[in-house]
Amino acid sequence: MTYQINTIKKLIKERLRSIGQAICDDSMLGEMIERNIPRLNPGEYIAVDIDSSGLPTSVKRVIGFDSLGDISENAILISFQQLERYFNEQQHASMEF
Repeated sequence: MTYQINTIKKLIKERLRSIGQAICDDSMLGEMIERNIPRLNPGEYIAVDIDSSGLPTSVKRVIGFDSLGDISENAILISFQQLERYFNEQQHASMEF
């Protein structure tokens, strides 16, 4: 698993916690990310579909508006910029020790 995938996984889990959603199995989330988002580029998004019980059912890479056709309206969207900001905050926090 790459550093980018681990960072994506951490941010998704944090976003799910912040809205009171359940957290799925760590390895299952990692597999969904690895399978569907080998890398994320500037201008792209991650969509996390959530089922009625609050568990993530899929993680998809969104390249543009036309990629939103099969993503539910309750999905969590995370932009490349949000991911980059989260990464920088994590790096800054680790340097404080």
